[in-house]
Amino acid sequence: MRASRAVVFVLIPTLVASWDITNEVKQRPFGGPSVSPSPAKPFVASPTVTIHPSSASHRGIRVVGSHRSEIGYDSYLGIPFAEPPVGHLRFTHPKANTYPDDTILAQQWSPACLQLPVPVEGIPDIGGQYGMSEDCLYLNVFTPQGKHEEPLPVMLWIYGGAFLAGTASTVGRDFADAGAANLGLRDAELALQWVQENIGAFGGDHSKVTLVGQSAGSDLISLLYLQRDTGLFRSAIMMSGAQATVLGGRTEEVPPMGYNLLLAATGCSEREFGESAFECLRRVPGEVLLEAEGKVAATHGPNTIASPSIDGDLIADDAYKLLDHGRFQRRPFMAGSTADEGTILTWVNVTSDDEFRTFVAGWYPDKKDISRIEKLYPNDPSLGSPFGSGNETFGRPPQNKRAAAYTGDVIFQSPRRNFLRAAQAHGMKDHTWSWSSSQHAPPHFPMPPWAGAFHAIDIFYLFGTAADLRDEEDPHTKLAFDYMTYWTNFIYHTDPNGVHVPGPSTQTFWPVYDGDHKRVLRFFPGYNSVIRDDFREDAIAFFFDKPPSLVPDVRLGLA
Repeated sequence: MRASRAVVFVLIPTLVASWDITNEVKQRPFGGPSVSPSPAKPFVASPTVTIHPSSASHRGIRVVGSHRSEIGYDSYLGIPFAEPPVGHLRFTHPKANTYPDDTILAQQWSPACLQLPVPVEGIPDIGGQYGMSEDCLYLNVFTPQGKHEEPLPVMLWIYGGAFLAGTASTVGRDFADAGAANLGLRDAELALQWVQENIGAFGGDHSKVTLVGQSAGSDLISLLYLQRDTGLFRSAIMMSGAQATVLGGRTEEVPPMGYNLLLAATGCSEREFGESAFECLRRVPGEVLLEAEGKVAATHGPNTIASPSIDGDLIADDAYKLLDHGRFQRRPFMAGSTADEGTILTWVNVTSDDEFRTFVAGWYPDKKDISRIEKLYPNDPSLGSPFGSGNETFGRPPQNKRAAAYTGDVIFQSPRRNFLRAAQAHGMKDHTWSWSSSQHAPPHFPMPPWAGAFHAIDIFYLFGTAADLRDEEDPHTKLAFDYMTYWTNFIYHTDPNGVHVPGPSTQTFWPVYDGDHKRVLRFFPGYNSVIRDDFREDAIAFFFDKPPSLVPDVRLGLA
């Protein structure tokens, strides 16, 4: 039986360019001019709440939202949680908004942050749908209409998108000296602090905050797990992303290649500006920074300038080392992936053994490692991704399936499995669950057949856009409701099965992921099942012993 339950839903817009069911994309910018967003539609009523943020000396701030009768929720869009990161605040820690005005008109989406197009086939460029601006650190809150006897649990959604545009850190001496590492992570922490302080005014329970993120959003959540216990959340759901990698080196130690490339591309080189080069970056118009980032990404890869890095503060060491030593928060979590993570994310056309070796070298330049990976991922289309498609190559070079299998495992499956493995080793046997999303896109989706159960397919089911929810007999509709039910159960009870109710149940029981059985729930239209998490065991185990770098060297692997 599916219970009708409500949560307070918060969109945290601090990550990178992405696509999702709301078509709202937010990211931490490099800076730039504001572009006017689309005008808001008129609404019937204007619900109002009053918050008392400490950054405004606990002064009452009215937040005027919109009554959304078509979804049964009230929305509060574009609530600032930080001061605009412009001028002298560019490339600094986010500062809590002081709210100079006593009223916030929260009735339209805030602009997206400056971003490059998403380099994924089949994914539209929607970054500018509501305009783009350097001023983009806002929250969006959705609350169920009507009064509730008790505060509701909170689902806080964090977008994904591969850290494409300066969301985490720019590695370089001046950035380190300015404390400007991992800014996207700091944005997230500040937003979580805002939720802890203010969500009660919207009917939410600050002690029952569940973080839900996909891709880079999920990676960010895993990095929050690897910090000291701040008490900012109760549990988390990590969809296609968990950090168990070699991160960028300590910001004061690594060669500042990305930083120097950015200086050169913006005309702020140290040769010309000396010690003031960093200040030059702060003054450069945002569109110039974005153009420069695009140039660097085209020649050296999208994460050369910015990615999570060891800063000795928020991130104390490589993710895999922190996991191995049990230095993470003991909070319940679900971590899962799609079956074919690598199909739409293999951005190069691999057509030969030589090209596959070059591709692998981006992560593993050692010839012995390359040789081992070649054997673990042979050029056999029946073993490639999309998995289970036999020798079908969909009119593409057979090596593409090989590269897609490798990409999905090295970026997603290995870190997920390693994160779960560490949790089991350090006392979390009864508080972790995992899944595999095996469904392909439904017939009306504009995705090619070679995509398979592609990266992000699960979020379309979770938010109900993959099916006509009015047709309850459609297997895709039933699957969408399964996702919603399990996720809601976890948000309420920190257990996807919810509380036990006597009598028959239509839901497949989802066992915990323990070190002995390694059971995962396999989602599929018409038939969910419990399977062992032992696919490609030897291949994925290779990456446990040799964790990949979060950011491959594109000059070696993707040239």
